[in-house]
Amino acid sequence: MKELKAGIQLVRTKCIQLNRHPVFKKKALQPVAVESLPQKAKVYQKSLLSFPISSPPEGLRQRTTQGLRQLKNQAERINQLAAELEAAAFEFKAIASEVNQDWKAFQAMQEPTSAIADICQYQAVHIPLIQQKSSGSFVITSRTVDLFQAEREAELLAQTLRCRAKKKRHKG
Repeated sequence: MKELKAGIQLVRTKCIQLNRHPVFKKKALQPVAVESLPQKAKVYQKSLLSFPISSPPEGLRQRTTQGLRQLKNQAERINQLAAELEAAAFEFKAIASEVNQDWKAFQAMQEPTSAIADICQYQAVHIPLIQQKSSGSFVITSRTVDLFQAEREAELLAQTLRCRAKKKRHKG
């Protein structure tokens, strides 16, 4: 924070010296030497400034290939973690469903006349997804995880089976 203030002070002083109006109207501040910035920031600036300007084409190609490989590996890692996160969310829901029955029974014994809320509430769940376009570029997006899809499919299957059973009874 001190380095940021020192940088702001330096800019203000330079603006005043150039007969410009300072951004903030405060008394004139004394310039602070650039050397007061941390060494780490200088190294970072130097590495950014020297990036591809003077590199030979082969070096750029090699770095690009390596960078693309790293991007692809990281995308695969994120997608794998997303799949694990989705599985963990379904497992959490299954555990919550089991605990919910005991929770309601326990609450009913404690306060038999009060309404009993579920142990868990569910909202929309989104997980990250990284895709690679045919052009080679990457897209970071998310997809919705439907925690109740299995229940809806089971209900639809049950309705279908009931309808079939009902038709068989009426025919036979």
